[in-house]
Amino acid sequence: MQGRAQRQVNQWYFGVLAGMDFNSGSPVALTGGMINTNEGCAAISDTAGSLLFYTDGVTVWNRQHAQMPNGAGLNGGISATQSALIAPQPGNDSLYYIFTVDEIGGPKGFCYSIVNMKLDSGRGDVAMKNTIVLNNVTEKLAGVFHANNHDIWIMVHEWGTDAFFAYLLTDTGLTASNPVISHAGTIHNTQVIQNTYGQMKFNSCGNRLVAAIAYQDTVDIFDFDNISGTVSNPITLSFADHVYGAEFSPDNSKLYISCYDPAATLSQFDLNAPNIQGSATILSITPDIYALQLGPDHKIYATKSFSQFLGVINDPDLAGIACNYVDMGFDLDPNFNGITSSLGLPGFIQSYFHPDFPAVLCNMPVASMQSSDTTLCEKNCIDFTDLTAGTVTSWQWLFPGAVPSSDTVQNPTNICYNTYGSFDVTLIVTNILGSDTLFLPGFITVLQSPPIPSVSVIGGDTMISSMAFSYQWYLNGLPIAGATNQLYIATAPGNYYVVVSDSNGCESSSTGIVVSGVDEAAVNGMQVSVTTDNQSLTVSVTGYREEEISFQLFNLIGGELYRSGKKGVYNGSVNEKIPLPPSGGMYFLVVSGRKAYYNRKLVF
Repeated sequence: MQGRAQRQVNQWYFGVLAGMDFNSGSPVALTGGMINTNEGCAAISDTAGSLLFYTDGVTVWNRQHAQMPNGAGLNGGISATQSALIAPQPGNDSLYYIFTVDEIGGPKGFCYSIVNMKLDSGRGDVAMKNTIVLNNVTEKLAGVFHANNHDIWIMVHEWGTDAFFAYLLTDTGLTASNPVISHAGTIHNTQVIQNTYGQMKFNSCGNRLVAAIAYQDTVDIFDFDNISGTVSNPITLSFADHVYGAEFSPDNSKLYISCYDPAATLSQFDLNAPNIQGSATILSITPDIYALQLGPDHKIYATKSFSQFLGVINDPDLAGIACNYVDMGFDLDPNFNGITSSLGLPGFIQSYFHPDFPAVLCNMPVASMQSSDTTLCEKNCIDFTDLTAGTVTSWQWLFPGAVPSSDTVQNPTNICYNTYGSFDVTLIVTNILGSDTLFLPGFITVLQSPPIPSVSVIGGDTMISSMAFSYQWYLNGLPIAGATNQLYIATAPGNYYVVVSDSNGCESSSTGIVVSGVDEAAVNGMQVSVTTDNQSLTVSVTGYREEEISFQLFNLIGGELYRSGKKGVYNGSVNEKIPLPPSGGMYFLVVSGRKAYYNRKLVF
């Protein structure tokens, strides 16, 4: 049964006044169409299967079979294999692009026009016409949805080279100035103009592409990356006849090729065979079979040059003659109104024919991820982001050594590592076609934090941290500006602590220290007097004997302004002259020895 989302391909107009309606599930011949063309054409319906408009690449007719306003003179070739292709602009329910190519590599090249369906009372109007994108192209024109099932790839081929040009149609329009160019397969040479002939088709999955090169008697099959837009891995099939039509089976396992001259054949190839060329089954030797097109009923239709009948491959997924090709399989003109096919059938965005459209799923996912960091300190947390290519229906993340140790969301956050070491990460992604596992041994490195610092308090307001690479002192939970030294002298009462860092930036914090603040303190009987003049402090130590004693002066935030060398006190007294700081304010004097300590707040 056909889903409503696929009904955009349900009405066809082509050939000499020919038409087909697939809305009932089986095709019904239509009359009333105005198209009369030799080859390529395109049609589009809405999601309910009601006709919107159709074109031969030159003229555009609305749903009432009247020429649209401004709907004449498009740059498509009236005798180009795939003269036109219609694509809706993603994210817009009223704008449609008509892409066109000229015949036999003509000067009009690859162009687009835009139809606005809100105009002319909802019948549509060609609002922009014949914007040139690329010159010197063959008669090949194909389209398929991007892997995001929203944007659309439009593909053409340059004449005289091996270059494919893939353009992405997005919410903001066509990436006309930034195509993805792939050099792959056979050069479409310019020896004869007929080498521009032949269909190019995507499969409905969007992962393969085929191009028929008419008088070179060659068909190239490629892989297509519908994420990046690149064409690669050519496989070349050779024929004794001139090739024209190409189409994939609904399950993408078979390829059908028509040859029209000199000994016309219709052949099937098994794309899963180790030797695709050798898997050929000739289904028919019938004069003048040209275009092939998959239908919404999952049958493939073949034009028979200017005949009232189409050939029909009834079961194209089946191998060999079991595919059941019927040469006179559908009557376009049961009432003998002079209706016939010509050489072409309408071109469509091939994704519409996939049974799961718009959620086209053709490939197993390929797991990929990144993390917000790969090296961190213990007791820190990071986030992980899924970068998997393709559609994913479930995720399984494994984080041994972390909290939590696993997750099933697409993008886990706040994954915390509380102990140091090297840790693996595993991502398993799944869809209905299978699973892929990405195992990253030792992906996360957790560094050990420095030891918790110890703080010595001397004199009630002077704090000295144990050794570390760097320091930051805090008062009542807030960092003290500039307090980044090992020593800090409190200037106000409160709860102090220090955060120390190592050379890797890992941190540890001391316990809190409550300081009430004192102006002067001495330990072990050191007696100190201080006098000042306009240039210096004179510090005198008496009543104390020791081999080594030093003098230091600090500013408010613990910055050391002066440090003396070690001095001996042998006769019970020593003096030190310290230069005055250049500006007044509050400072801290520290005199320290092996057994005694003195500190004092000074204001001058």
